Amino acid sequence: MDVIFPIVYGTLGEDGSIPDQNGEILVNEINTLQGFTNISMYPKIWEASGLTYTNLITRLIELAIEYHQNQIKLQHSVF
Repeated sequence: MDVIFPIVYGTLGEDGSIPDQNGEILVNEINTLQGFTNISMYPKIWEASGLTYTNLITRLIELAIEYHQNQIKLQHSVF
């Protein structure tokens, strides 16, 4: 992971990741817009790892809110 994550982050600008229960960071489907249909691999891969569709959506929303709040803090700390 020490080798893969900097490449993914540096090349694609990806900064969202969810550590699994063992603390490992998994690189899933790198897309600008992941599919969320009943045949999409993105939710299926997470479900196979133990994260249900509902919990996945909840976690993604939580991460988006957290990211937004951090961006606001950064803006206020600069000005």
